[in-house]
Amino acid sequence: MKKILVVDDEPMMLKLAVRALKDSYETVQASSGAEAVELYTKEKPDLVLSDVKMPGMSGYELRDVLQKDTGVHIPFLFMTGGEENEESLSKPVKADALKKKLDEIFESVGIDSPVQAENNANGIEEDKTDVERKKLPEWLLQNSLLDTAVALENCITVEAYLSAIEIFYAHVEENLNIFEEAYRTRDISTYGIKAHGLKSTSRVIGAMELSRQAQYMEKAGTDGDWDYIKKVHESFMNDYRKVRLFLKEHLVTDGAMEIAKEELNDAFLALEEYAKAEDYTLVEMVLDSLQTYTLPDKDKERFSDIKKRFMKLDYDGILELVRER
Repeated sequence: MKKILVVDDEPMMLKLAVRALKDSYETVQASSGAEAVELYTKEKPDLVLSDVKMPGMSGYELRDVLQKDTGVHIPFLFMTGGEENEESLSKPVKADALKKKLDEIFESVGIDSPVQAENNANGIEEDKTDVERKKLPEWLLQNSLLDTAVALENCITVEAYLSAIEIFYAHVEENLNIFEEAYRTRDISTYGIKAHGLKSTSRVIGAMELSRQAQYMEKAGTDGDWDYIKKVHESFMNDYRKVRLFLKEHLVTDGAMEIAKEELNDAFLALEEYAKAEDYTLVEMVLDSLQTYTLPDKDKERFSDIKKRFMKLDYDGILELVRER
């Protein structure tokens, strides 16, 4: 199975890319260019799928560094917030478009790509979308803040959509603090990069108005237009907080069954094993399964911290928390 190194500083975009690839490719993930350089040496992937705009090192700079270090041509595919071209796809990346593009790249460099046995007939795809739409919880069906049609187009399944919402919500507070600090210090570069990320993640969950505002703020950051940022910053942050408040009202699960002690112990043992192997899919599976239960107070906070570290792909941090228990 071909191996792809996926690089993005936004955890949600990493997760969506990995979900799209998991049935056809082995994946390893990095949340920064520096981490990707280390992983490339260790993992020797067949291709790098990278975001373009990232703090510290852009996707283009990452390609230059890797090709200079290795002295060979490395197949790259970029994910961009702008228009698509021969070497990039627009974010949020659609699974079918991503697989098709990877097939083309592997074919062009003489590497066999996985055979996809998929039926892409329009009628069938529409039926699948209709089926998924019927699974949406009532609070999403009745809301006027999120465009669920766009969200399902991006996420494909309700399960993936709800997971994306949870990841989005988990990072709101941290991102708000980064935006406010960048505004306070007039750090227009960081402000623009964070707006770039928010533009894509908002679109993934269907927060289209917030995504549109983030697009304008990203452009202001690129253009060096601090006057525009100063003029719009407060309303931009208020709308971001409005989405956070809406999600907060609906993400608390009431009436969940309390988990058995033995089952909880098994879950933590599994987390230790899978984190040690840095197996993204299996760690995610355990964390998702625990969300259906009520956890003891002492483990609830630990579970929350483990999820935060998982979103940053901090497997050593996960192991530390599990072994402290």
